Amino acid sequence: SSSESIKSKFDIQTFAQVLSENNIFIKELNDQQRKFISEFIVDYALNKTGIDWQIRESIVARFRMQIRRQLKKIKLNENLIESAVEFLIEKAIELSLNAQKNNI
Repeated sequence: SSSESIKSKFDIQTFAQVLSENNIFIKELNDQQRKFISEFIVDYALNKTGIDWQIRESIVARFRMQIRRQLKKIKLNENLIESAVEFLIEKAIELSLNAQKNNI
């Protein structure tokens, strides 16, 4: 499936595509909300984390907290927030590491 293919870009479009492959985000959020979350995650990862953020637990923890806050802001069902946060942080790490690898 396309979710298993290695994506070499870490941008809003790629991240929005990843969200559209996950049932939580298809059923619970509309396109505008998915775009909002994608923009937030890509912007945060690229501009507010620094080098090697993926392996720095304090930064990942802060990122998780910020994602949780954004999901609450767009009124994602409370019961889904924790699994959504885990999915989003995992994908942010995976896509950003792939992008870094491909840029070297």
